[in-house]
Amino acid sequence: MARYSYRASDAGGQICTGVREAQSRADVLAWLTRQQLVPLNLIEEKSAAKSGAPSETEKYLAATSETGV
Repeated sequence: MARYSYRASDAGGQICTGVREAQSRADVLAWLTRQQLVPLNLIEEKSAAKSGAPSETEKYLAATSETGV
């Protein structure tokens, strides 16, 4: 599942922000609508794995293989 950061407005004009995990952008938009929120911004967060940075598991495996632990 992907993580999406959102910024939305409620009926009173209050701005709220948050992060939601979902299968798709459309799923997050549907959830915001059910919450009676108007989306202002919706961005998929990029994971460390997608950015090319090593994951915590990869760091651990690299460290233990180098030390022989």
